[in-house]
Amino acid sequence: MTIDLNCLDLVLEEFKEKIFYIQSSSHFIKEILREASENSRTQYEKEKAWKVKIHSSDTHTMTCEDIFNGGKTKIRSKEFSIDEYSQIYEEIRNKQYQWLLVGAYEAYEDYLKKLYSYIGYLDHDFWQAKDFGSISLNQIKNNDLSWFVNRLEKDRIKNTDDISKQIYKKIPMLKKILAIRKRDDPRKIDYEFMIQLIAQLRHIIVHNNGTTDKSEFIKERLKEIGRNNNKSEDQNYIDIVNWYFGIKKMSNTVCLTEIHDPHRKFMRYDRLNDLVEVIASYAMLMHNIAKMHLESKTNKD
Repeated sequence: MTIDLNCLDLVLEEFKEKIFYIQSSSHFIKEILREASENSRTQYEKEKAWKVKIHSSDTHTMTCEDIFNGGKTKIRSKEFSIDEYSQIYEEIRNKQYQWLLVGAYEAYEDYLKKLYSYIGYLDHDFWQAKDFGSISLNQIKNNDLSWFVNRLEKDRIKNTDDISKQIYKKIPMLKKILAIRKRDDPRKIDYEFMIQLIAQLRHIIVHNNGTTDKSEFIKERLKEIGRNNNKSEDQNYIDIVNWYFGIKKMSNTVCLTEIHDPHRKFMRYDRLNDLVEVIASYAMLMHNIAKMHLESKTNKD
């Protein structure tokens, strides 16, 4: 298969389609669960106004087959109040949002691996020597794109962190661009930190049901990025991490539902959308920096 730089645009478009679907899904989930919650409360208010027997609660019973004794057995029965239903709706929405974030980050991982495959095919000097395995230079030149894709997808020679480090190493301009954007952006977004944070949030969701010891998690993040000497800067990163966790009994749980924006009165802040947009922005940066590198190399050759 023969490819050129324009094929990188097609890879990016595939990613955009996935990330757009994920963001749209969060909107649908929000509307569906909000309507269900409002319907329950509306019914309660109507019954209250009509002075009929108020169903301010509902009872749910779970049963299953008793394999040992035969017949049905009750697991548990509980009466839920209208407020408990509202809380359950929010918990369900947060759980759905968690898995949308997982999907968004894994779409980025797939994109980055495919991008790295294409770069390796177009520029044999970009990959590390060990990435190619035990083949000669002549064999590398004869390999088509599918071989490079398989090296990443099937042989799993590199994870996302390894790929990112190699891109940063081969394209030093990447760090400079991120530093300039952080300096000039009113929100001072540290995209490198944010993409690492998202990766770790994804790990918590997938492997620990969305909960962790937040204090230890923060310490690990500060240590990992080497920002634990400047107290003012440390607090900024601590605040960022706290933003994506709950409060009180949910303080150790990844929480991505909307919250009130402390900087804008009567406005709500969409935490999931914020993280999904970071992923999209970072993927587009990787696309543009890769094309710039390959175009530069082509001009030199």
